Amino acid sequence: MGLELHYYFRVSAFYWPFPLHGYTSTFYAKNLQWHCVDEYGQKVRRISYAFSEVQDIILEYFDELLQYNPDGICLAFNRGLPLMICEQPVIEAFERSYGRKPELPDEVDSPEMLKIRHNLLCEFIGRVHKLVSSHGKVLSCIIPRDFERNLLFGLDIEMLVRNGFFESVLVGAGHQDDPGLNLNLEPVMKIKEHGTKVYPGGSCVNAHGGAWKPGDLPARASFMSHILDNGFDGAYFWDIDQIVDSGTEWEIIRQFGHREILNQIMDGKLPKIKYHETRKIYDLTVDRYNPWNAY
Repeated sequence: MGLELHYYFRVSAFYWPFPLHGYTSTFYAKNLQWHCVDEYGQKVRRISYAFSEVQDIILEYFDELLQYNPDGICLAFNRGLPLMICEQPVIEAFERSYGRKPELPDEVDSPEMLKIRHNLLCEFIGRVHKLVSSHGKVLSCIIPRDFERNLLFGLDIEMLVRNGFFESVLVGAGHQDDPGLNLNLEPVMKIKEHGTKVYPGGSCVNAHGGAWKPGDLPARASFMSHILDNGFDGAYFWDIDQIVDSGTEWEIIRQFGHREILNQIMDGKLPKIKYHETRKIYDLTVDRYNPWNAY
């Protein structure tokens, strides 16, 4: 079909959120020693990537995924920040850099502590990039569109793209982000300065601060036009099933990269959709008689 497939990984998907936190991964449940620790020394319901043991396990998992020959691995930073807080490896790295222990809880978000977290995450992403590259594949990621909050939670995306780790960055998942940030693309443009492909966009769920207005194709086309006018490589849609009422709407949306079609949509002229019937899928021959009720 000509599509590029990146296996998507939620970087902190080891447990379910409250009140379903009883449903969790064995890895999370059996390794309390690798959980995040807050500025008061309390365990936090997260696995910390500050531990080399955690990194090694994730890298083994990625190595297995790459055996299935995807085009790349996509890290979903919109699902999981922060990935480390005040665990022992973070404290030790702080001591090596500044010759003293951080004064907690006061220095939990100090510039010095943030720099330590940014550097530790950068080292891990460097390991991931090396692994993915060794398979001839690329690394991509999804990040929230609030860059200041990302920095506070340990993600310095500019540092990562400066190091050439990401082939592409998808900005703005929309979940609990400020929708107003959609139109301010200036901070996002800084990522492109380092040669990385950047695709703004995000959630199609209005309750999540969606980037794409529900039930309004001209409004979506206008946002897409704004993205292209600012020189980005394209856009992306998250939760596309939330705005597609039938199989026809996506046939229009997937043509958003064509400026002429965008202009027509913004003028209220929707392009005609071409239909085709699928009669064969690999070695499976199908027909128009649905076997759903056969039993």
